[in-house]
Amino acid sequence: MKMLLSDAKALGLDYVELKATKDAVKLYKSLGFEEAFSKYTDMKFEL
Repeated sequence: MKMLLSDAKALGLDYVELKATKDAVKLYKSLGFEEAFSKYTDMKFEL
């Protein structure tokens, strides 16, 4: 993950977004991720 974040910075990306399980939230927060709240709702259509 640290390599991915380093590469993202080197590429000039503005942010990295992910979906974390409840068990992984603490891990990602320790890496500097913050909870993101959106006015959008995740949706999908299964075939």
